[in-house]
Amino acid sequence: MTKKKGIFDVTVSTEILKPKKETIAKGMEIEKALSIIERQMKLNGYRERTLNDYNLIFNQFTEATGVKYLEEITVPKIYEWLDSMNVSNSTKLTRLKCV
Repeated sequence: MTKKKGIFDVTVSTEILKPKKETIAKGMEIEKALSIIERQMKLNGYRERTLNDYNLIFNQFTEATGVKYLEEITVPKIYEWLDSMNVSNSTKLTRLKCV
């Protein structure tokens, strides 16, 4: 058996989670961006099950973080969302890849 090195473990640094005072200009809505990505994935031959999983995971992310626009997605929000899950690190890594 090989020894696990933990290089793919997802941990949250408190430095990343500190909120920054910045205003974010509204831009592309999440739904529009998601439809563009979904079309590109279909054109590249992704299976329907994969598309459904990506949509489900990304919609869970938007509901949990409350983002409405693409520009609102930040590293701290992503890591807060991952940290709130009670799942294994490999599952967190999979969900991170989807986002």
